[in-house]
Amino acid sequence: FFRALHRHSFSMNSASGQRKLTVGVVALAAIPLAVWLIRRSAGSKVELHEYQKDFLDSMAEAQGLGGPGPALQVIVDKAMSDDGVQKAIFNDVHCVHCGSVAPP
Repeated sequence: FFRALHRHSFSMNSASGQRKLTVGVVALAAIPLAVWLIRRSAGSKVELHEYQKDFLDSMAEAQGLGGPGPALQVIVDKAMSDDGVQKAIFNDVHCVHCGSVAPP
């Protein structure tokens, strides 16, 4: 690859040629990074039970939030900004199906 660039467009010994090579390599590396960042920022996929979706729909309607996504975001924001809520969620996890404090 580098030999082809060297022979095709410029001399590797020149400062200008070295700069062009560096820019080219950085650009080639940036493309996959940009694609990854765009896909990552597209949002998250969350799978819910029907009763969880019903709860978020009801919460959204009651608070005028516009849908289950914004309702979930309100819950996440509260959990991340309030130490007591965060500890209750992450330190004292209880399985709603089996009641276990430390579900498998």
